[in-house]
Amino acid sequence: MSIFIKHMTKTLLSLLIGAALGAGVLTAINHSRVNNGETSATTSRSGAATITASKPYSGEINKNSYVNVADGSRSQVFSFAAQEGQLLNIQAKGALESRISVLRDGYLMASTDQQGGGFNLCESGSNVLLKQSRLFYEADRTGNIDIAVSGTGAYAYGPFELEVKLVEPPAGGAKDNKLVLDTPINAIATGKNQTYTLPVTQAGLYAIELNSCDFDGYLTITGNGVNQSDDDSSGNHYDPRILAWLEPGDYAIAASSSGGQTMRGQYSIHAKAEALPSGAEFQRSGALQAGKTVLSLVDPNSNASYSFTLQRPTEVVLTARSETVDVQLSLDNDENYWSDDDSGGGMRGTDAQIREMLPAGHYTVRLGGYGQGFAFLSLELRNQ
Repeated sequence: MSIFIKHMTKTLLSLLIGAALGAGVLTAINHSRVNNGETSATTSRSGAATITASKPYSGEINKNSYVNVADGSRSQVFSFAAQEGQLLNIQAKGALESRISVLRDGYLMASTDQQGGGFNLCESGSNVLLKQSRLFYEADRTGNIDIAVSGTGAYAYGPFELEVKLVEPPAGGAKDNKLVLDTPINAIATGKNQTYTLPVTQAGLYAIELNSCDFDGYLTITGNGVNQSDDDSSGNHYDPRILAWLEPGDYAIAASSSGGQTMRGQYSIHAKAEALPSGAEFQRSGALQAGKTVLSLVDPNSNASYSFTLQRPTEVVLTARSETVDVQLSLDNDENYWSDDDSGGGMRGTDAQIREMLPAGHYTVRLGGYGQGFAFLSLELRNQ
């Protein structure tokens, strides 16, 4: 009977805490001691193993670990004395597919996602035997916090090594959240999206880029009629890059994590002026002149619009070329519409071309494409 009561008490405790946190980690304390070589973690009054900074501690998730009834995962909890304003880099690595959570007074303060993660997206290879997860957390008050290491699912078991490192704020931080041209900002996100102001004094082409090995970044720029966003255009499948023509004024740059994930980890953001390719005049919109090539900027949100007028029936050849963008062309008047994607061939087979015999009238040309970059647009008139 006593064994049954003990089992029911443990189950009810798991149920109550699991219900309070939803799919979060179990906050019940694992009374198992942890060791680091000859060093053992002490035990707090609540029963959690007390750990200190800059020392790795060993632990293990097994069938005797406390169960989170919300998802069946198991957890081991450690106590850490945090000071207000401290920035903590909490890492778990080992055979265990782990996720990390920080709790204070039973409330969930921060956690990695359900699949764990948060560890170096920049590594080209992966060690299938060594699993890693990481969580950056900034303490908002002085006092003990609970750090829970959990499996990512009901069948995630194995040993792990936990270490808490104190992190100094990186050099090159933003002053008043102002992004200055050619001056990178290095920062650490601890769960909040960041917004910067970019002042522009001269009209031109600008690139804004966010780089991080800890999260899949997302960028948005708004202001003065500009509204562009990007996820992965920098080329490594994780870092965003926006290429935009900006007039003088202030712009809001919003940095976040893609897919609604929490923005946590080290990152760098910078803005710079971009030189225009030679061989053509940059023209965002307006009238097209026959025999003249103009340089335009294409991105998924762009809608560059041009026009020309024919005085008599004429064979028209419109060509859009780009080495970086899969360009699209459309042509219309009040009665007809023409479009093309890849008929122009080109180095990548993605240039667009429209060749039509058109009656006299006024025509509108729209240039778009997949990706972002420069495109050269030309108008040729034949048989005039």
